[in-house]
Amino acid sequence: MTLSSSIYYAGKPNPIQVSRQQEKSPKGLTIFAIIVCVILWASAFPAIRVALNGYTPTEVAFLRYIVASVVMTVYAIARRMPLPRVSDWSAIAVLQITFYFFCYLTHQLKISF
Repeated sequence: MTLSSSIYYAGKPNPIQVSRQQEKSPKGLTIFAIIVCVILWASAFPAIRVALNGYTPTEVAFLRYIVASVVMTVYAIARRMPLPRVSDWSAIAVLQITFYFFCYLTHQLKISF
């Protein structure tokens, strides 16, 4: 007897619903990735504080940008991701300059513990 496939199903479990329930539960690798992401994000603030003792905010931002670019380039090559369309490059450049440099650099000097 089926009232609605999403509400009630009498009999054998619907394999589609079972697989959807399994997809909702987090996998071990996902939890590990979340933990690593939180640790790396949280460690950035003390690292910036220490780095600002010897470098200017622009140098720290440039180093972080280079490291992130290298990591993302290796990942993109490994996953064989296509390059963005040429028509999108100007928008990407404008967003990078306005968001990253103006917002990020101005707040580096205001980090306090």
